[in-house]
Amino acid sequence: MMKNCEIVNYALDSLKNKGAQQAQCIGTFSTTWELTALSGQIELLRTINDETSIDMKGYFDNKMGGIAISTSELSAIDEAAQSCLDNSKGAKADETPAMNDEAVVKVFGTPAKEPDLEKLINRTNEFLDKSREMYPNVLIRQMIVLYTTEESIYKNTYGVDITEYEDVYSVSIMFSGFDGDLNSSFNTYGFAVKNLDTPFMDVALVSKRLAEAEKMVHTHKYP
Repeated sequence: MMKNCEIVNYALDSLKNKGAQQAQCIGTFSTTWELTALSGQIELLRTINDETSIDMKGYFDNKMGGIAISTSELSAIDEAAQSCLDNSKGAKADETPAMNDEAVVKVFGTPAKEPDLEKLINRTNEFLDKSREMYPNVLIRQMIVLYTTEESIYKNTYGVDITEYEDVYSVSIMFSGFDGDLNSSFNTYGFAVKNLDTPFMDVALVSKRLAEAEKMVHTHKYP
């Protein structure tokens, strides 16, 4: 299986093989894991998405042709390179290609690993238990925690090679207050964190929003 950097190199070579005098490629590769809790109980943990995006741009006799594809299949990359050549034929000549011409090689961030599933489950259960304890008249109807890793690679024919790694936990909570048969309207709140070091209840305005939901059950008309 080819590494992501090898896929971007292949795309760059494919453009050169089609006759591009200058070219650049940007590959973005991401994976998302999802944990879902319904009515206060964890129901699902899965990998929901692997996404690939490759943006290719080539200059053929100073005419630019570009295309973006959402696959890393080599045959599709070769077809995309041909499309760049075809697209360039109707373009105006540009003597100064718009790309970085300084040979910079840099890496930002560190490669992300798979999520700490045990800690993720513990943090989620901790939050659900704490919400019942602190706000017994609030029902957590749905809670979705996503962990997304992304690797972005930029390469061009001037020797620029830049890689950036990112990863983030995104939390979305839907909840409502209740008192017997009375219910408040649905509320939503979301936040993003880099790691799981802090209990979810202590992040941002989570606790405040839950407290507000309890007070929304009994509404009063203004005089």
